[in-house]
Amino acid sequence: MSRALFSSPSAETRLERAASWLASLADRGEPHVTIVAASLDAAGEVARRALAKGRAAASFGWQRTTLGMLATTLARPELARQGLVPAGSLALEAICARVVHDDGVRLGRFTPIAERPGLPRALARTLGELRLAGIADPKDPDLKRLLAAFEKELDDARLADRARTFALAHAAAEAQDAAAVGAVLVVDVPLRTRAEADLLAAIAARAPAAFAVLPAGDARALELAARAFGGKATTVEEDVARTGSAVDRLQHLLFSSETPEPRDVGDEELTVLSAPGESREAVEIARLVLREARTNATPLDRIAVLVRTPQYGAHLAEAFRRAEVPAFFARGTRKPDPAGRALLALLACAAEGLSARRFAEYLSLGVVPDEGEDGAPPAPPPRGDRVAPPAEDDLVALQGPKASEH
Repeated sequence: MSRALFSSPSAETRLERAASWLASLADRGEPHVTIVAASLDAAGEVARRALAKGRAAASFGWQRTTLGMLATTLARPELARQGLVPAGSLALEAICARVVHDDGVRLGRFTPIAERPGLPRALARTLGELRLAGIADPKDPDLKRLLAAFEKELDDARLADRARTFALAHAAAEAQDAAAVGAVLVVDVPLRTRAEADLLAAIAARAPAAFAVLPAGDARALELAARAFGGKATTVEEDVARTGSAVDRLQHLLFSSETPEPRDVGDEELTVLSAPGESREAVEIARLVLREARTNATPLDRIAVLVRTPQYGAHLAEAFRRAEVPAFFARGTRKPDPAGRALLALLACAAEGLSARRFAEYLSLGVVPDEGEDGAPPAPPPRGDRVAPPAEDDLVALQGPKASEH
């Protein structure tokens, strides 16, 4: 039985390491693998990468799940035997609202805010965290009374919250033998509570092979994962923080607690700017564009600006107009065009060997051109119509007031 934990600040590095480990299992003929990720899409992405790397042609026996779904699956037999139903957040808030408005429960210091609508939601979150942390006897007497009333209401309603589900799943995982548990791959699961770490430890202890990849900088998740896997996380990129480029050092040390040795950074290697608002930030971006064009003779049509939100478009248009920088604004910055996502889906479909899932994603976007009257594919548009012209208001804004007067 092998257990390993890998940490890296690069998502690409983590996914590649996870896919390589999964492909090695497939090459050795491991029939059962459970991929536990933060989402089902993330688990599927790792599986597709592993299939592209290894000799396996299919992923039969690979279970893609999340930690919550895995806990529910393991606890389902015991939940059914006890007649319990897993409760969602809305049901738990309703239970807390019943506790708050129960005349037999003394709220103590929470009495002045008993009528506030946010108290049941905050109470459900607080009591849930206490139960997930395994704290059955909090020191605060008011919370202790509310916790006891909350648990009583759960028992009366025959509901199981996340803490009880994880406890039953933990007991079920400990009862299973090693032959019934396949290999386990954990990919970027944000561990936060003791119950999650205990369940992961019970599963990893009985798995024939277990491997976890986690982002660097998440100290809480790394601590709980190290406790579950019985060892410290390893990484092969420790030298990058010392010898890599400025961007690599920034990526690796952004959330690190260590203080690296100072090193000279070239003027063109890394530029960090800070502005007091979107408009001033757009002005600084225009200055960077002009400096890049003058210093390195970079053509303007080889420079692109990626914005985080569409609200930056107006500020950038004004800044480029004042700097006399001709610019073209893609319409995707204001309203995402499904054609771009469709193109990415087709490229991913080709890269994955004509993946049916990727092609289904392309069809779901509704950008497939209509067929002709004889059933043949439509004729391509004229060459002059293959470039989308910029919006008229963008052209007027960029050309200035003189152009609008004509």
